[in-house]
Amino acid sequence: LHPKFTNAGTALLQIQGFDKLHRLCRGRKTRVYTELSDSQIAEQIAGENDLTALVTDSEFVHPYMLQNNLTDFHFLQFRADRIGCELGISGDELVFRKKPYYLTPVITLEYPYSLKWFFPRMSVSGSVGTATVIGWNPESKEQIVGIAASDALAGSMGEAFGINIADEEFGERNQVETRVPSVNQTEADQIAAGILQSLALEWIQGDGEAVGNTEIRAGEVVTITGLGTRFSGEYYIDNVEHSVSPEFGFKTNFHAVRNAS
Repeated sequence: LHPKFTNAGTALLQIQGFDKLHRLCRGRKTRVYTELSDSQIAEQIAGENDLTALVTDSEFVHPYMLQNNLTDFHFLQFRADRIGCELGISGDELVFRKKPYYLTPVITLEYPYSLKWFFPRMSVSGSVGTATVIGWNPESKEQIVGIAASDALAGSMGEAFGINIADEEFGERNQVETRVPSVNQTEADQIAAGILQSLALEWIQGDGEAVGNTEIRAGEVVTITGLGTRFSGEYYIDNVEHSVSPEFGFKTNFHAVRNAS
């Protein structure tokens, strides 16, 4: 609650609301998890905060995991970013999953009608066809190498992956990551796939404004038409703001990404 008591004699009250993800931000914790995967840890934290869990099984079980003076939110956000997952809330569900950019679009936005404006940017800079993660197994004293190519991605949002187009035009490139520790082949492969997915979804990024529509939500896929062959197609929504004002009515602003063209 944010009241404003002005010298004009009129009191104003501003009310701000949060989704239930705020429960994970209350208080820092230091604790140890043993013999649990990242997705199982997400399920445990969801239960502790009276939430159900919508998770993608992360498969690899960690013998030991330390949450070191972090809120549950910052700890899970770090674990999600590490393996290419997203963290969020949908109603009463804690979401810890791979970005579902392969889902069926929930709505079609047509420029210049239901889509008022859209500013996309396609960039070859930073595009690589493969990602490699190099780790170390302390038990076997052996190097671990995780490699991900486009076949590790869940699906193309167009005719061809942007990372493959870049390789064909400018030669094959590989991104090597040595700063993210991995101690198991499954974990190294997951991290490599997460890195490649993030790079792939940078192929086309854009900001837009649509006629207000609550079906446009973060975590959903939309189809955009009217932008020509290269920029029309499916987009994954990763950020949305709905607003209502006397001047502009109900409008929806969003940021969207795409891995193909």
